[in-house]
Amino acid sequence: MGKTLEDVKQAVRAGFTSVMIDGAALPLEENIAFTREAVDFCKSFGVPVEAELGAILGKEDDHVSEADCKTEPEKVQRFVEETGVRHAGSVNW
Repeated sequence: MGKTLEDVKQAVRAGFTSVMIDGAALPLEENIAFTREAVDFCKSFGVPVEAELGAILGKEDDHVSEADCKTEPEKVQRFVEETGVRHAGSVNW
């Protein structure tokens, strides 16, 4: 999973046919900017991008999150509209 634009570029240049990026820990504005850059780069190669926004509470890999990190639908809509991402997910805890 890519956490930097350089990760994305390396994956695409290596022949990956899709990429997944994780900017969920970034503030919303930074996540939007990062995701938009990744989508713009990947678009010229015909590579779809899955990006993450927010979190879903629960347990994954024996890790339990107690924080209230629910994703807000309004933020998802804005995120998708401003980034052009075709696949959006949430961090699953």
